[in-house]
Amino acid sequence: MIPTYAFPFFAAILYGLNYAILGRVLQSLSIATFVLYSTLFGLIFAASAIGYRKNSLDLSMPIHSPSTAALLFIAVAASWGAWLLTSTVTKHISPTYAAIGEVAYPIFVPIFAYLLFREKQWDWSTIAGGGLIFMGLFILIFSKIRGS
Repeated sequence: MIPTYAFPFFAAILYGLNYAILGRVLQSLSIATFVLYSTLFGLIFAASAIGYRKNSLDLSMPIHSPSTAALLFIAVAASWGAWLLTSTVTKHISPTYAAIGEVAYPIFVPIFAYLLFREKQWDWSTIAGGGLIFMGLFILIFSKIRGS
């Protein structure tokens, strides 16, 4: 059995495949068309997951926990907003540029975890790695702007 710790690496492989293909697909389709197809697939995927685990769907959660419902709404809105921005960059600049720029998000996870929930999720290695990521992003963005 594959340990759960390896899942982020497999997700990275799938994201790499996604970005490479999405760059080509968005040359022919609008972002809205891709969103429609993605949403339809998501509904089929959700239906399959519900069919697999019959009691996994809980639509009463917003009634029982308005604070969790608010966090869910913010998380979904943030996810779609981020995806829309990334897709726009993928379509108009390049999939590689979008993917490299997006790697900065792990830096913001511990910041928001602390600001929102007072959870400390960083240590010196996180800070050092984050600094290296930002240095790489600065080099990439600076060279793209300068080359344009």
